[in-house]
Amino acid sequence: SEYQFKLYNNLWGELYSLDFIGHKLWESANQQTLNEFAKQLERTIEQVKKNALLIEKKHLDELLVLLNEFGDYQIGKKRLIEYKNIHNVHYINDAQIKEVIKGNKNIRVRYTNILMMLEHEFRQQMKQYQITYK
Repeated sequence: SEYQFKLYNNLWGELYSLDFIGHKLWESANQQTLNEFAKQLERTIEQVKKNALLIEKKHLDELLVLLNEFGDYQIGKKRLIEYKNIHNVHYINDAQIKEVIKGNKNIRVRYTNILMMLEHEFRQQMKQYQITYK
């Protein structure tokens, strides 16, 4: 039905927007993008929880864990912004910076993977619904 399509489409839009802004933040860690990311993360978490019945339980659990970890991604990016803004670079530990970047990349890759699974799942659900209700 059109209503179900809207539900899936809105949820997908929020998931994709988080990925898009996360990519922007990955490319350029600055305070403005970090703020956009924080707002989108909040909206995405709200939409996922509201529409939890649309997502297979195993994917929902993994997605909620990842969204929680995206909070860590946000903290990691904030640290990188702070490191960039420190004027005396002698206090910056390269190993710490590399560890933050590695952790952030791991979270992004996992989120991208679950997005691909959810896209497939949503398409299958929509096909099944169309066949059932034609």
